[in-house]
Amino acid sequence: MSRRPAAEEVVGSTKFYRPPYELVSSCAALLAALVYVYIGRYGEGQISLFVGYMSLPLFALSAYRAYEAFDNLYFKTLLTTPRPPFTTVDKLLSKQANANKVWLGKGFNWEPYHARVMREISTLPLKSSMEPPRIFRKLMEVLGRASPVALEGHHYIHGVGEKEDDLFVSYRSRTTHTLLLGTNGSGKTRALEALIAQSIARGALSPEKRAKRDRLRRVIDGRLAELDRKVELNPSDAPRLRAEYRAWHARVLKHMPTDDFGPVIIIDPKSDLDLLSRAYQIAKRFGREGHFRYFAPTRPNCSFRINPLANYGRLTELANRVAALMPSGGQSETFKQFAWRAVNVVVSALQATNTPITLVNLKRYIDGGLGELLAPCLDSHFQSVASHYPDWRSRVDSIRNRTSAKSDLAARMVFYSETVRQTHPDIVIDGIIQVLEHDSAHYSKLISNLIPVLEQLTSGDMQRLLSPSYPEVDPVCATNFQHLIDSNCIVYVNLDSLADSVVGAALGSLFLADLTACAARRHANGINHPPVAVYVDEAAEVINDPLIQLLNKGRSSG
Repeated sequence: MSRRPAAEEVVGSTKFYRPPYELVSSCAALLAALVYVYIGRYGEGQISLFVGYMSLPLFALSAYRAYEAFDNLYFKTLLTTPRPPFTTVDKLLSKQANANKVWLGKGFNWEPYHARVMREISTLPLKSSMEPPRIFRKLMEVLGRASPVALEGHHYIHGVGEKEDDLFVSYRSRTTHTLLLGTNGSGKTRALEALIAQSIARGALSPEKRAKRDRLRRVIDGRLAELDRKVELNPSDAPRLRAEYRAWHARVLKHMPTDDFGPVIIIDPKSDLDLLSRAYQIAKRFGREGHFRYFAPTRPNCSFRINPLANYGRLTELANRVAALMPSGGQSETFKQFAWRAVNVVVSALQATNTPITLVNLKRYIDGGLGELLAPCLDSHFQSVASHYPDWRSRVDSIRNRTSAKSDLAARMVFYSETVRQTHPDIVIDGIIQVLEHDSAHYSKLISNLIPVLEQLTSGDMQRLLSPSYPEVDPVCATNFQHLIDSNCIVYVNLDSLADSVVGAALGSLFLADLTACAARRHANGINHPPVAVYVDEAAEVINDPLIQLLNKGRSSG
């Protein structure tokens, strides 16, 4: 076969790896054509003219064979040193806006004959059979068809398609999620950078709609100036004129084009400064820098503060969220289940006493301070059943005086256990009492895996970043993911897992679980707009059950 394979050729040998023998045929035909031209030019008689015209098909044959040789050599150039694609932010965003889709990159549809060529390539001595002549490659570099520098790796998968076109994916398809796979340095984060840039820009007005908005704003300014002149000339008629203007202005605003941006949340375990810079620059380009939020445990002075336990539907979600930070499987499962119960008791007590549910409070009350929550829980419960026990205070005092109960708390516990529990039990109080009556040494052993995790998340600057007090005067306001989503913010979370992988994985797990709770709330309320774009780089560092649930069921909530 004298050419590379065509789309319909899916069987047989392509032999594109052979030398370009067509060059010999092309040169021979060219030489013969030149000889015929010479005879026709300097010969005599009618035969010389006929011979001269015979050179034309030889020239055509020479050009055709040269094209076949060029085709063969150019195909080898594409396989070995293709020109890497480059683009700019302006071109990237214009492609997205023009197609109203997300641009993924350059590529082609993979068909059987592509697999056929790749199968043949895998059986070839690459250096000797695939490299085009150096002079031809230099020519392609000058023409901009080949890379002027040596590229790492093998690029056959790009070359077998000959021509790569823009690849787009619809916004609707994006709701089924996107997974990028590749080895280190293969370009996953750069591809993620292009997707993030388009998510930040999504919803921006097209040039036509932006021009319409500017035109309407000029009309509004002119109408307002006209109103001021009329009011100045006729002050007594000002109320009517202003009412007419407000009604007209309301009608105009209904037709005013507006940006329709959505929130973008980026979770980056490895701290990629290029990705951070790109996200901020795109946000600034579209005037969204005021909604850009940055979190980094190693940079507390420029990080916003967030409570990762702020969003939940049921209290058991918080227990699952914290218990997921512990090792599981084998003997660790028993410790994990007990820790789950301890966390569930504490968060229930915190909610019953209207105490903020934060990591600091969790650690404080799990690690020996649970008794401090029992007294307000008992008082609140006694108040709720006061109609049945109007003299509960005097009865508690009587119990304290006639028994060995040395404190009000002990007397309250006795009164609850002997009297109130029989008719009006309370699950929260029962749970606290059971934990308090548990052997303290055994209790300490069972939560020994949980306390170090909570210690890491509440020590030093982490206490202020993850357990903010409300309200608190601080230049960087406390917030939660639901508020960030409602405000259409661009959130960049730097977990800095390279410096501390344990804390980074714990933070990622808590944040993703909180985002899953936000998705569940949107789904329950029937909200799916604006769409929330969540990007997780190095997902293996933070993968957990909530993230899998978010991937599996997050489409309905946008």
